[in-house]
Amino acid sequence: MANGTNLRIVTLGACLGASAWLAWLCVAPDVPPLLPTGQPTASEPATAPTTRATPTPEAERAGNGGAAEESESRRLAVPTNPHPPRIVHGRVRLGSGQPGAEVTVAIGANRTKTKSDGTFQLACPSDDADLVAMRRGHEPTVVEAVASRPEVVDGRELTIELLGPAATIRGWLIDAEGNPCSGVRPDSEGRLRPLWHVDLHGGGTECGHDGLPQLMAEDLAAGADELSIQGWTKNASPTTNPNDRPVGVDGSFTISGLRTGRDYVLRARNDTTLQTATSLPIRAGTQGFRFVVPEGRWRERVHGRVVDRNGGAINDVRVRLTMRVHRNGSGETYQTGQDDRTRGNGRFSFLRVPHEDLLLRFDQGDVESLYHELRADDPGEDLVILLSSQCRFRCEPAANLPTPATLRVLDELDRPLRVEQRFADGTSRGGQRLDVPAGGGDYAVSDRATWLVFEVDERTIRRLPIRLRRGEFPVVRG
Repeated sequence: MANGTNLRIVTLGACLGASAWLAWLCVAPDVPPLLPTGQPTASEPATAPTTRATPTPEAERAGNGGAAEESESRRLAVPTNPHPPRIVHGRVRLGSGQPGAEVTVAIGANRTKTKSDGTFQLACPSDDADLVAMRRGHEPTVVEAVASRPEVVDGRELTIELLGPAATIRGWLIDAEGNPCSGVRPDSEGRLRPLWHVDLHGGGTECGHDGLPQLMAEDLAAGADELSIQGWTKNASPTTNPNDRPVGVDGSFTISGLRTGRDYVLRARNDTTLQTATSLPIRAGTQGFRFVVPEGRWRERVHGRVVDRNGGAINDVRVRLTMRVHRNGSGETYQTGQDDRTRGNGRFSFLRVPHEDLLLRFDQGDVESLYHELRADDPGEDLVILLSSQCRFRCEPAANLPTPATLRVLDELDRPLRVEQRFADGTSRGGQRLDVPAGGGDYAVSDRATWLVFEVDERTIRRLPIRLRRGEFPVVRG
């Protein structure tokens, strides 16, 4: 009896073992069947441990849920930035072998100065950022994609050689007839100002300076005023730049701080006529370059009139014919060639205007300033310029209606406008939400006003249409 029972138990165990073996084959078809303990495979020595193969992506998608979840959690745990900014440890030396002290080193927007022994350290903001080393009178040195340099990758010191004297481009600015472009004009204070300038317009090396005007590494190497690193601010600007200078009386000019073997584009501009010209690429080191300003194309007259939103003429508006000299993310700088004031029926006029992209700038005390783009292909004839005006109105409480605490003014798209509240003593205050005095108050707002909104606890209680005109002073009761 016992032998029969033992036989059934052995048979049952064998069946269960066979079932488990078949189940293993079905679940993990890529894994070889387990061998009896102590029996080596044909390709491994007996001492080699048996390891389970990592499931393939196909096996994970086929339903091996636990393995798939584990794999996914590992992927999510990987840092989103596997290459954090590296710190560049470096040393600058001069061509003579001496340490390069007080050399400006820039990587992107990060900047520093070398110590007396030429050493520095600076964070590299991205893997593809270039390093630029600059010192007055020396050719700028550029290390492209500095983060990929073996020294930086290994955390070792990077040696940078600051090259010798910078290259220059020298020449003369002449007109189409071969005469020197020179001359002066009196400014608003009676001082004589040169008419023609030449500046470095293209091919310069970015060095992280985002002030206005933007400086290139070549400008700093030429001696452009450089602010202290500690006091560097986005809106700071230099006072002088040798690479943006008036030409001499004979039309001569010099652009310096240049990198040997590099091509640059120069620009000439006339501060009175606003005519500009750009050169073809010129190789650094070129001497005696004749920069010819072509005759150019001219509009004999640009004219128009200024009106308000109701079609009425606006007189005594200052109008300036202006060119953009510099433009970047920090803003713009301008040069005004001619200016005028509207007269009669709001008319203005300018003579001999080059066919170039220019600006017409309009401003006056009670109008909203406007910059009108005058494109090079625009003839500039009979222009009609619409200016919004500041108009006054008085607000008084209405009988039998809840008294408002504050008011707002909206335009036709329900956008809030800035309102100015004026007081009897000549003072004023402004904002998009102003108090309403118990006895009423005087206000000024753009004639773009469409809706007057009365509020209590910043909650609208009434909304009235409003229309304002220049020269009128309506009373609104609400």
